[in-house]
Amino acid sequence: MIFHLVSPIAHMDPLHSNLTHLLLHLVNYSLKEYATIAGLQWNLNTSDYGIIVSTYIQQKRY
Repeated sequence: MIFHLVSPIAHMDPLHSNLTHLLLHLVNYSLKEYATIAGLQWNLNTSDYGIIVSTYIQQKRY
């Protein structure tokens, strides 16, 4: 599943571009352990118009 979060100020100037990258790093760091436990693989990237969130849920077999 892919979500594209569009924001007109994400890369408006160098300050906002750096803040967008900082947000991505903070979210990655905060949720990495919980996502691994839950079996969720995800990726956050920036685009020219905002942030792209890609997710994949692993199904556990019993």
